[in-house]
Amino acid sequence: MWVEERGRDAVWLDDRDYERFREAAATYRERLLVRLGGEVGLRPFEVVQSRPAHVSQFVTAEGTSYFLHVPHGKDAGDGGAPREAYLPTGVRRELQRYVRSNGIAEDQRIIDVTPRRVEMLLADVGGRAAEETGEPAFREVSANDLRRYFAHHLLVEEGVNPLVVMSVGGWKHLESLAPYFDRPDRTVIAEAFRETTFGSGPTGDARRHDQPPPHVERLAQVAASVFPLGDLLAGSSTHAELREGICERLAESAAYRFAWIGEATEGGRVEPLTWAGLNEEALDELVTAHRTDDAGAPSIDAAARTRRSQFAPDVDADARFERLAEEAAERGFRSFAAVPLAFGDTCYGVLAVYADHHAALEERERALLADLGVQVGHAMTAIEWEKLLLADSVVQLEFTVADRRSPFVAAAAELDAALRLDGLVPERDNSLRCFLSVTGATPAAALDVAASRSEFTDARVVREYGDGALVELVLTERSPVTTLVEHGGTITELLAEEGQERLVCEFSPETDLRQVVDDLKRAFPPVELVAKREVERAARTPTLLRATLEDRLTDKQLSVLQTAYLAGYFEWPRATTAEELAASIGISSPTLHNHLRKAEQKLLTTFFEEGGPDGQ
Repeated sequence: MWVEERGRDAVWLDDRDYERFREAAATYRERLLVRLGGEVGLRPFEVVQSRPAHVSQFVTAEGTSYFLHVPHGKDAGDGGAPREAYLPTGVRRELQRYVRSNGIAEDQRIIDVTPRRVEMLLADVGGRAAEETGEPAFREVSANDLRRYFAHHLLVEEGVNPLVVMSVGGWKHLESLAPYFDRPDRTVIAEAFRETTFGSGPTGDARRHDQPPPHVERLAQVAASVFPLGDLLAGSSTHAELREGICERLAESAAYRFAWIGEATEGGRVEPLTWAGLNEEALDELVTAHRTDDAGAPSIDAAARTRRSQFAPDVDADARFERLAEEAAERGFRSFAAVPLAFGDTCYGVLAVYADHHAALEERERALLADLGVQVGHAMTAIEWEKLLLADSVVQLEFTVADRRSPFVAAAAELDAALRLDGLVPERDNSLRCFLSVTGATPAAALDVAASRSEFTDARVVREYGDGALVELVLTERSPVTTLVEHGGTITELLAEEGQERLVCEFSPETDLRQVVDDLKRAFPPVELVAKREVERAARTPTLLRATLEDRLTDKQLSVLQTAYLAGYFEWPRATTAEELAASIGISSPTLHNHLRKAEQKLLTTFFEEGGPDGQ
């Protein structure tokens, strides 16, 4: 076992460590919690939602396998849909025994506690493991560390296909699994290549002068074209700069002949904005050829309409692409992919790439292209946030939402109370950590309502006062708030009471506000835009200080610092202790203090070395 920072602090367990941790469980419930995290890959909020009815079997000629339906997986590949986790036979037997011995009905929760209580129970197991083994690091093992063991064991020890691990574990992108791989040394690399067509071993010698298999060479070309785009995503300051850079680099790569990016018009057709590798006249002919009367055919327009990637494996062989085949013969391509550039409910356009590859685009290439679309969508949202941060003026949109599909409207109605948003922190998995002032209801009632609604997880009371409380919770599902944030907006006011919600959100003047309003009304029809106003900002140097600080802080440091501030950690007396704050975020106390200390150091360095907020 070791504690190391690999992008973030973590306790890394090997197989022996995991067995010792599991053996320290004192009850059937604790043992089941450990196995659901370490062998099924569930998060605490997923554990407490699991019911016996969620278990199903899959029978083949090779035998019977078991799966666990995981509802509301907030890291699922499509942004929040359920997924199916694989349930090992041993874990399934233990789960079945626990259900039977406790008389749990099919529709009842198997582990009927809060996610925070799950973390506390695991902490108890870690304390006993530390005492029994004499290794204090066991005290820091959390649910995240069990999930980390789950991924590392499958990827490294068992060699399971990363796409399979991504699917059963609910990771959204392939790159999310990168921290769970060991960095290979020369010995590992040499061994891996020895028996390949590139190697120098017996197999490699026999075929040394042969070409590598086509799918291997193709995937290498695609990876070489997609992976270097990371710097462009992080460094672009405008959407136009980002679009142009992507098209140019893809068109210059060995994987694709040309590329273009377009946006959907009101009529639903995608029209080009930026292109590379061909001239405008050729592009117009190509776009025209893409139009098809076959509603089932993959097309550029379908990518924007459905927000799903579209692939045409061989336009020459598909009768639906007669016009496109003519262009293919003239332009020298055989297949194309249309990838939506989307973040949450916001689609910024479609990327189209064309290849002379004769075979169907392989699953891994499709996954890389789809993931690129998500990353570009996220980068475009980040550009909107940066514009808003530095803008001299902003546009305020005020909405009223009379729709109980908004979780805040529904919760306020159930409580017969008022909910006011004090602040929110975007999480890495696209959820939002919210701090709500509840007026007119007891803290216990607020927690009960939060626990009963699938949109919320990890609810806790930060402080009590008078006739209400400050409550922290995580919003994991769609809402008007998430839609506005994903468009690059900043929520400045939210008040939910008496069956409706009042929302005020700020945007930079360059934002396509019509698209914002249309997307919001499409998702929540009773939304009404009641005001639009431009607000001038004074020359506020604290804004520049904040921009400088955000450049220096990692995402995790910024998230922890902002959460600590909103949770009252820096007040005196403290509204939240370090242990409570660490548990709510899902990290250990030493990790919390490490992030806070580094963030505070960067904050003070920025303030003092830059000469204070006025730069003097």
